Amino acid sequence: MIDNQVQSTFHWSHATDLLTSIELIYHIDSSENKQQSTIPLHLKFKHLQTSVELFTIDTYLQFDSDRDFYSINIIEYIRSMKPENFLIESSITSETCQTSHTYMILSSTNLHLRPNQTFKLNPTLSFDLRQLTDAQPESTCKLRTIQIKFEDLGLAYLIIRPKEYTFTYCDGSCSSTFHQSSMHAVLQSIINRKTGNVPRPICAPSQFADDNFLLRQTDGSIAIYPIKDAIVKQCACL
Repeated sequence: MIDNQVQSTFHWSHATDLLTSIELIYHIDSSENKQQSTIPLHLKFKHLQTSVELFTIDTYLQFDSDRDFYSINIIEYIRSMKPENFLIESSITSETCQTSHTYMILSSTNLHLRPNQTFKLNPTLSFDLRQLTDAQPESTCKLRTIQIKFEDLGLAYLIIRPKEYTFTYCDGSCSSTFHQSSMHAVLQSIINRKTGNVPRPICAPSQFADDNFLLRQTDGSIAIYPIKDAIVKQCACL
């Protein structure tokens, strides 16, 4: 904080090929005036080793009333930089010195998912599972995706970023083809068809991955949290 200027510095060393946005987010304490729809923002791009100023930008932060913060997407500025290793200094005027946190959030909609693999038993037990299942119609159990907006779900105030999210889920029928399933599911399917004494295996997540979310805490502050099992990576008949 210098002369009512809230200053933040970021070291940039990433490629932008897979990125869709690079946001600067200012979370400002509730005691400050939030009636303004915009706040002036001054950006400096500097050489990493020498700190020589490459260029400056005067622009504006936009207020997001659903999420209660100011932000700007600076991806086009960063894409224009050569080389891809530099410092970014941002500063805004804060009359009450109550600005809480500044974040840089990188977003990408390129979700790399491995395609479903065929069911594999122990090599010593290799055989065609269709011999057990009487060549029933193949399973349609697959990994599917849908784009969601957290503000449409009424979660924008709680989930600060991402604003949009690729939600993955499992859907489809389970019959003779099993995706990374177990012998238990194979036998359950056979018992279901032969006797009806147990339910048919269902299409469900079999492998997850974690993700990071920028969340609002109970005291109103915001912080980045790792969320366990947020992404479905594979589906199986279980």
